Amino acid sequence: MTKNLWLLALRTAIAPLWLFSGMAAAADFPTKAVEIVVPWVAGGSTDLSARIIGRAMEKRWKVPVRIINKPGGATIPGVDEVMKSSPDGYRVLWDTNSSSSIIGATTPDLPFNVMDRTFIAIVTESPVYIAVATDSRFKNLGEIVEFMKAEPTAVTWTSLGGSSSPDVGFRRLFAAIGVDATKTRSVMSRGGAEAAVQTAGGHVMFGGATYSSYSSLLAAGKLRLIAGFAKRRSAILPNVPTTAELGYPNTESAVFNGFSGPPKMSKDIVERYVSTIKDIVRDKEVLAEFAKLGLDLVESDPDKMRQAIGEELDVVKKLFARPLK
Repeated sequence: MTKNLWLLALRTAIAPLWLFSGMAAAADFPTKAVEIVVPWVAGGSTDLSARIIGRAMEKRWKVPVRIINKPGGATIPGVDEVMKSSPDGYRVLWDTNSSSSIIGATTPDLPFNVMDRTFIAIVTESPVYIAVATDSRFKNLGEIVEFMKAEPTAVTWTSLGGSSSPDVGFRRLFAAIGVDATKTRSVMSRGGAEAAVQTAGGHVMFGGATYSSYSSLLAAGKLRLIAGFAKRRSAILPNVPTTAELGYPNTESAVFNGFSGPPKMSKDIVERYVSTIKDIVRDKEVLAEFAKLGLDLVESDPDKMRQAIGEELDVVKKLFARPLK
């Protein structure tokens, strides 16, 4: 009995030390290099945005912040590596729709549950825009919708393989106007830049991509933007209307970048990330760098990120229930 009481007293004394140790570790975080895994090739807008945020974090944290590119496999290998990492905050994911809600909705037998990750914050957002060639007969969204309803089998639009934000935008628009997406023809593109070229060249009627993919052809006068799949206008393109303001709500589709981590990261370390991100998105120099990529900075938190991805996951599951021909 005496021995049991002694063990209980010892455990009671040690427990606060364990708790204090954990709190101290979170308060001191980070004390060594941090790795940001980017499940895309180097040089693209997702990679470049990660490097901008990484430099800003280095400046504030005074430790190296390394960008680790893990492309291929529809982002699954890169995501899986992070999901299996220690939840100590030293390896996190530069997350996107494609590596979260879209693969969760369209890819069977994933080695992880998309919603099990630790959500940290969305950092950037870029709406998908409908574009047409400069000499296209379509001048506004109303004319496009009228044509889609009248001749759905003649409609051609750029697709990035089915499971992408541009595909989500077009499918949401088709659903909103009562057009069967399977009667339209999607034209495969290997990326946003190729989709822009296909559209400018008249090989497809309607392009779907972010501003960064369109920018050079817009500057050359070979494309016109019709509308963004969004609720509100982008600060980067304030003169381009949104589908919502033109009468088609619930058609938004934007590419986001943000941070998530392995399951069970501590709240204190997550808050360290969140507070640092909030400081970064108010930095005018960082704002200017992201503006060059056509990305809007947003203020987010774990709850908002979880909600956004959960909602998009449900939307995409319904949209992709019927495969296109």
